[in-house]
Amino acid sequence: MASASLDLNPQLHPEQSKLSSQEILAEQAHYHKVLSAYKNYLQHSLANHRKRKRDFLTLPARHRQLVSPAWHEKWDVIATCIRVNAAFINQVISGQDDLMEFDGDEGPLPNTGHSHDCRHGHDHSNGHSHSHDHISDEASSPAPRHTHDNSHPPVPHAETPPPHHSHIHGATPNHNTSNSNSSVRQAQPTEADMDKVRSTIRQFVRDWSEEGCAERDAVYKPMTDALEKAFERVPTDQRGALSVLIPGAGLGRLAFDVAQKGFSCQGNEFSFFMLIASNFVLNRLHEPHQCTIYPWVHSLSNATTSSNQLHPVRIPDVLPGNIPKGCDFSMTAGDFIEIYSSAEHTGRWSAVLTCFFLDTAHNIIDYIEIIHNVLADGGVWINCGPLLYHFEGIPGEVSLELSLDEVMDIVQKVGFDVIEQRFIPSTYATNPSSMLKYQYNCSFFVAVKKPRIGEEPVERTTI
Repeated sequence: MASASLDLNPQLHPEQSKLSSQEILAEQAHYHKVLSAYKNYLQHSLANHRKRKRDFLTLPARHRQLVSPAWHEKWDVIATCIRVNAAFINQVISGQDDLMEFDGDEGPLPNTGHSHDCRHGHDHSNGHSHSHDHISDEASSPAPRHTHDNSHPPVPHAETPPPHHSHIHGATPNHNTSNSNSSVRQAQPTEADMDKVRSTIRQFVRDWSEEGCAERDAVYKPMTDALEKAFERVPTDQRGALSVLIPGAGLGRLAFDVAQKGFSCQGNEFSFFMLIASNFVLNRLHEPHQCTIYPWVHSLSNATTSSNQLHPVRIPDVLPGNIPKGCDFSMTAGDFIEIYSSAEHTGRWSAVLTCFFLDTAHNIIDYIEIIHNVLADGGVWINCGPLLYHFEGIPGEVSLELSLDEVMDIVQKVGFDVIEQRFIPSTYATNPSSMLKYQYNCSFFVAVKKPRIGEEPVERTTI
């Protein structure tokens, strides 16, 4: 299999260049606040961990003796694991202060200072995207003209604990900021920001580790199987002519899996937390199992054994980069509605895959209409995910919460034929050894855009 050039520097759409200087400063402030949260991981996590020892020392001496010295040994090991995580995070954010350039009245521009050419498999010299919270709480957005109120995060999909388990797709922080560049770079992270950092670590497990394989097989594999079935008449070596869009691409594994099967694929992500992390995993790693993380040390509840709690996870399970010749693989940074509602995307895409994404909308009908508009006639929409509406009950945020049957009724009214529909049980970024697991009963469906009268549909399927 030949390798293709990956263009994975997250690209900002031209529509997003119409920013005032105040808006540009706000975007800069938010981006550097996200970086600040990453940089604050070690101090914040060790402070939380030290509380455990203070609490332990308040116990009666006879109680301390019952668990010593094993408790002290575990405490020391956890502190070491946190430091290993911090070293990993430092690798993730290294050189990413200017991943997104914000250039005067021209608006935020993608940084082109790093090479993302993977002709040999990967050039990760210093070098790409996303967060679903499917990580946690409100997500960050590089997209302009979008109100972000940090005080009210949307509900996520990752496990910690409900109702605030998350994707990181959602809302973003308050953009009120000083006009000084120094204050732009000194924004202080909130507890919600730190939760997103921890969620991002768990997202690495879901998307890029052997331990995450079961979750990926439960959700990603049915989606890619349906995609291949929809275009089974297209020879494998001609799949590069088909364009697949994946909004809410998170850390990019589903998009990468689609590209590996020969389809040209573009992921879109809204969250700076995810964009920074995916830039790292997609562009800057040079061998499998290169990095070690300890994703389960931040909470000691529901652990079956100490060894499970301290289990190391090595990423990536596969090295991103080797994709079939003629296949394009790219990422865009910004708001799905703002980017893909533009005329240039009308009828452009052969397929859209939405995974744990629909419930990140303020108004899910907007998403459905845009997906319909961007698809070519006969194009395929494949969805898998719950309806954990991220903005439900949040003051000041518009939120439309529809039941699944209402959603499917609208899908058909907008102009889709639903050709397959079922439920798929799945966890999300969950510790497989935990005593507590939240399981989603995900809605999986395949829908085809009805051709307009007198027009030929895209060559796709026998189903």
